[in-house]
Amino acid sequence: MEAIFEKIDKDTCLLCFQHASNQTGAVNDAKTIIQKAREINPDLYVLLVRFSMHPMYRLTLKTFGADAYAVGPYKAYCIKGIRFAHISERLAQLHQENIIGKPSTNWVLGSPPHAMYAAWSAVIDYMCWLGSHFTESRDRRKLVVAAKKAINHHILALLNRLLHGSDAVEGLLDMEHVTVCGMEDEITNRMCIFLFRLNGFDSPTVREQYNRKYHVRVSVRVKDAYSTFPLDAIGWPDAVRLSAAHYNTSEEVDRFLKVTKEMRPK
Repeated sequence: MEAIFEKIDKDTCLLCFQHASNQTGAVNDAKTIIQKAREINPDLYVLLVRFSMHPMYRLTLKTFGADAYAVGPYKAYCIKGIRFAHISERLAQLHQENIIGKPSTNWVLGSPPHAMYAAWSAVIDYMCWLGSHFTESRDRRKLVVAAKKAINHHILALLNRLLHGSDAVEGLLDMEHVTVCGMEDEITNRMCIFLFRLNGFDSPTVREQYNRKYHVRVSVRVKDAYSTFPLDAIGWPDAVRLSAAHYNTSEEVDRFLKVTKEMRPK
């Protein structure tokens, strides 16, 4: 957080940051960041980007006090190309391009395709179905909240198993040939997304081994437009990224760990 505050002064107009990193899985303390940032500049506008957190954590808008919350439904199993955002009254009243005859607070300049709303409605229906397994309520909001709580608990259980293993296989933190980024401490403020490296290998080669030889799907991060800054920050040339979803199982985690153990340098 200190690195953020160092960049803010009385002339800063906008602070934009991710609620959680889609590289390391770290969840930022958004409430504290926003409060302390506004102690430096009370008039600061804050945009909180919640794309990666959206499937797992419910959001109460008043909790954080940001001026805008951006959400990417494709991170919650929807189609790509649709975005939602909540903006505060203060932000809505800023001067911006508008359609003649519309209120000054209007920010919608066209009509999003109906298919996108249909797809998002299907996701909400699914979340309500999932939530019905964890609450007796039939209120749709409570069903979605119950689903997200269950997803979060499941994701953290998978993350714990990945890091610490089980009776069947040791975890990543116990494998001498594996280096995991930032997962040695408390993991309750993490998502099941993280970067790791297999010592002695470049990450693109490792990714190909997982994907083609073992049919285990992981991705790779190299110094491109998306990943240069986080890789430079941790001092890595590249990394493998693992990300889990609520449909992943403990059996899949164990298979991944066994494959990773086999990939020890000879």
